[in-house]
Amino acid sequence: MAKHFRFWLLINRAPKLRAGVLLFATLCGTLFATLSGTLFATLFVTPLGAQTSLPNLFARSLEGKEVRLADFLKEGKPLVISFWATWCNPCVEELEAVSQRFESWQKEINFKFVAISVDDARSTSKVRSFVSGREWPFTVLLDANQEIMKAMNISSVPFTMILNKQGVVKYSHSGYIPGDENTIIKELKKIIDEK
Repeated sequence: MAKHFRFWLLINRAPKLRAGVLLFATLCGTLFATLSGTLFATLFVTPLGAQTSLPNLFARSLEGKEVRLADFLKEGKPLVISFWATWCNPCVEELEAVSQRFESWQKEINFKFVAISVDDARSTSKVRSFVSGREWPFTVLLDANQEIMKAMNISSVPFTMILNKQGVVKYSHSGYIPGDENTIIKELKKIIDEK
């Protein structure tokens, strides 16, 4: 304790030393804020180990047909993929919010939106009736064994990702708070002109 007191006495008597210590503390604080912000983004916006490109995997349509995910990129449009489940209230809230804005977004940017249900095989029929009652304007697929989700290293739903025309993940987000859906259109605008 006495050492700390002597240190502060010395600093208060030497203005140049005090300025140096304050500058050092400010730089350390800025570095900490930057690193902690990066850590926050890593943990909550882009999960650790998440894939950066779309794997060559298949899902099933609501009619039971096999659909290759990479085929959506052949259209030459950015692709938004939302992983969701019928039991996940935030997932459904997000998809409802997207559904309400989908038509106006399509007027601004030509993109493809795919919602992939991760409900298990026992719930597949529930997903079909759940979706038909909502008349969502985007493609809904099934990943009953969660193979795509596992291949992408995604651990929870809702999880949304935006891929550019080349299939590179440019943005991803886990969780949903009302208003998060507006980030989708903002991020799409950032990548729309990428070659």
